[in-house]
This record gives sequence, C-alpha cells and structure tokens, in this order.
Amino acid sequence: MKNQVWQIAGIFAFSSVGASYLGGWEVLHFFSYYGSWGMLGLVLASYSLAWAGYQLIKLCQEHEVQDIGQLLTLLVGHAAAPAFSIAIHLIVLLLTGGVMAQLAEKLQAAGFLSFLAAAALMVVLVWQFAERIDWQRLIAWISWLPIVGIVVHSSFFLDLRPIPFPSLSYQLNLGWLWSALQYIGLHLLVLAIVAIMLAKRTNDNRSLQHGVIWGGGIFALLLLLGHLAILSYWHDVHDSQTPLYEVFHESLAAGFLLYQALDWLHALFTVIVWLYCLTSLLSERFELNRTALLLSFCGAMLAAALLCGSLDPLVPFTYVAATFLGLILFFLLLWRKLRA
Repeated sequence: MKNQVWQIAGIFAFSSVGASYLGGWEVLHFFSYYGSWGMLGLVLASYSLAWAGYQLIKLCQEHEVQDIGQLLTLLVGHAAAPAFSIAIHLIVLLLTGGVMAQLAEKLQAAGFLSFLAAAALMVVLVWQFAERIDWQRLIAWISWLPIVGIVVHSSFFLDLRPIPFPSLSYQLNLGWLWSALQYIGLHLLVLAIVAIMLAKRTNDNRSLQHGVIWGGGIFALLLLLGHLAILSYWHDVHDSQTPLYEVFHESLAAGFLLYQALDWLHALFTVIVWLYCLTSLLSERFELNRTALLLSFCGAMLAAALLCGSLDPLVPFTYVAATFLGLILFFLLLWRKLRA
C-alpha cells in the first residue's frame, strides 16, 4: 500500500507541475512577479489543484467514468459534453505539439539537430515508449522524477545566498489572485485526464486519498523551491524566458548540461503521459486499436509541433484556451461540491 501511495503521489505531482516547470518561466510569470503575494498565490494554486484532482478522482470512481466525455456529461450535461470533449482533446493535442516544438527548439539551440529532425525524433520516441510500457511501469518510473526535481532545486541554496522577500506593499493588488487562477486552469485541464486514469487503475480509495495529499505537498514544495530560487537571483533572471536555467548556471555551472537533459526528459515524459492517457481512455471506451490511435495522435502532434514552430500566435492562443477550459472545469467542480 505504501508503494502504491508513493506512486500515486509521484504521478500526481509530476502531472501538476506541467512540461515546462524546469525552465521556470511559469513560476516566474504566475508567482514570482508578485513578490510575497506570489507566495500566497502559490499556496492557493497548490491546494486548489490537489483539491480539484481529488474531486475528479472521487467523481470518476463514484460514477465509473471511463473517459473525458463521460466526466463532462456529469458536469455540463449530455447536450454540451460532446463539444467540450472535442475542444479538450484538440487543446491537449495542441499543447503536446507546443511542448514538442519547444523541445525541438532547445535541441536545435544546443546544436544537436535541426528543428524538423528533432520534432520528428521526439514524436517517434513518444510513440515507441507509449506503445511498449504499461501503466504501472509508467507511474513507477515517473514517480521518482519529482523527487529528483526537489533534490536538484534544493542544490540552488547550497551557497546560502540570501532570499529577499519584497514588502507586502509591492504589487498590492489582486493581480496575484488572477494569476494563480490562470495557473490552476492551465494545469487542471491536463491533470483531469491523468485523474481519470488514476481512478480507473486504482481501486483503493484510501491509497488514492493519501497519494493525492502527498502529491499535492510535493507539488507545492517544487513550486516553492523554484519561486525562492528565482527571488534569490531576481536581478539576474527577472526578464529571462528560462529563469531556472539561469539560476542553475549561476549556482552549479558544472552540471548545467545535466540540468538541460533533465528538462528535456521531463518534457518528453510529460507528453508520453498525456498521450498514453488520451489514447488508453479512448481505445478502452470505444474498443479502438490503441496502436493505430496512438500513431494517429503522434501524427497530429507532429503537425501541431510544426504549426507551433512556424505560427507564433498559435502557442499563446492554445495556452489561453486551455486556461479558460480548465477554469470552467474547476468552477463546475466547485459548484457541484457546494450543491452537495
């Protein structure tokens, strides 16, 4: 049971932080820009995602939900569920394409491959990995990645650099609250898919509850370490697109390539989890060939990656759409809880 709780906690924390966590842009944009108020937003986002994740898992188990369409039927009704389901699947595919485009750009910038070759290689790796591993092995591997992240980010503070905490008069507005809500919406959308898989694959309610609690704690700690590291090096990284890269380069320059590799691996495994969950849910629900479905999704993901790489406005549009769909999902869960 302890091993199962640990694995659930690991996959929950991993799915909550998202694909771009190790770069640090999201932590900077959603929390660190707001100084000490960002800390409050961080706590709110961590608690809200853990609460919403558990509510989704509980709802899926109570009603034996098999896919995102059935979940949406419970939340928005039969009439609106198909449109919401199509929108969520499309947005998640575009998000995976965006992640792959960013990963291909990083590999190109590092001098390894051209953009097209890198994107194609990443898609082939995702297809091969997701096709050959089972769910238990997948979460067993991934459950250790958040702990690796905690160890790595704890190393930022080995030089005992002081952490400045801005006065509460700095950013004294509700911007931090809106920013935290955006973070919740963006991350809840893809967390919902993983939550359905956890509900389907785990029969022990107590393990699920404890796993989500521990996973929420690990997730909060990861965000906190990233936030404090950025505050420590604020004047060096506040305008960077990859602030945690800059922090690691300043604190442990010798291991910078390993940090880059960890970031690439994290992004790759995130995409594998998303696509594995999407294809497994659809193939089991409608008795489709999972290999053919996965190959189709990988082809669509490659097309999305090339579009995201060539059409700059597509990436922010995808993030905005994912954020608002996730917020709708969050407030539907909140409304359902208040009515119960």
